[in-house]
Amino acid sequence: PCWPDAWVYLGGCTGTISPTSTPTFDPADVGGCPEEYEVGTEYEAEDRVSVTPAGETYGKIYQCKGWPASGYCGQAVYSPLNTEKLCNGDVCWPEAWVYVGGCTGTNSPTSTPT
Repeated sequence: PCWPDAWVYLGGCTGTISPTSTPTFDPADVGGCPEEYEVGTEYEAEDRVSVTPAGETYGKIYQCKGWPASGYCGQAVYSPLNTEKLCNGDVCWPEAWVYVGGCTGTNSPTSTPT
């Protein structure tokens, strides 16, 4: 059998696991959006961007992964907006970005330190 090439047997089990509840989206808990994603920008590890897909009210926040993946963050093929399945039959953005959550509006600037 081929399954041992991809899976590691950890042991047996009995019974069933109850399904978890569906995550909910509460617009009241959504903060402001960071800067919009822009192709060609040199993003660094942990930089956060937002994208608001066409027709949607709320934005989505993504965080650039650490090196070496951070080198992909500014490339169009790895854009969180790119829905083409160009990475082994899947979208490429998860190679460079981590989805953080939703947002609306903009982040308020912080005050100058004193």
